[in-house]
Amino acid sequence: DLVRSLGASEVIDYSKHDVMALGSQFDVVFETVGSLNLSQTLTLVRDGGRVAIVAGGLADMVLAIFMGKPRGIKVVAGPAAERAEDLQVILDMTLANTFRHLIDTVYTFGEIRDAHMRVQTRRKRGSIVVTIP
Repeated sequence: DLVRSLGASEVIDYSKHDVMALGSQFDVVFETVGSLNLSQTLTLVRDGGRVAIVAGGLADMVLAIFMGKPRGIKVVAGPAAERAEDLQVILDMTLANTFRHLIDTVYTFGEIRDAHMRVQTRRKRGSIVVTIP
């Protein structure tokens, strides 16, 4: 329900279906949680497709580029450049109600250990926010 409310037209519930049984049918795969290993992520993408590794270690990010080449898979990985213009676009979209942010939990700086533990569960639904008094 959450993913549909964010605009997805089709949703695959990984708790009910074996995602790997879907095979190489996707043009793009965003690995944002780290629940799939590199090989699994690449398996889901069609030849010539794209993979974005958001939650991966440095080794996976570098290795993915080489592992995807034989199948023409372009891999996007690594730290993103932060630009003021991009933040302004997000702010403008938020103010216009065309961007929906999703916050899982808000913690104080004193609760930062709990915040990290929540992220490590790989079950958060949105961003974790840490406030500084």
